Amino acid sequence: ISFFLALKINRNKLDKIFNNFSNNFLLKTFFSWFLFFYIFLWYIPVGGGYDSIGTFSEGDAIFKNTLMNEFINLFKIVYNFIDYNIISLPRIVV
Repeated sequence: ISFFLALKINRNKLDKIFNNFSNNFLLKTFFSWFLFFYIFLWYIPVGGGYDSIGTFSEGDAIFKNTLMNEFINLFKIVYNFIDYNIISLPRIVV
């Protein structure tokens, strides 16, 4: 990033690109969703490496190591609170 920031930038062309981006609703929405998934839903498998390729542990899944896991845990907490304190809910497996 610092290399590209050191280059001379055509300010008019950059402003034109930014205006086109900010006026395009579909592109802005797509970019926002892409950033959300890129930032919060990536993970690094623990069992990687040349000698252990394919021998990942049980916890190496996209739903176990990311923000999605936190959403699932939050759902479980709210579900259990409603089940124990407000109304009896059916058992589910998440």
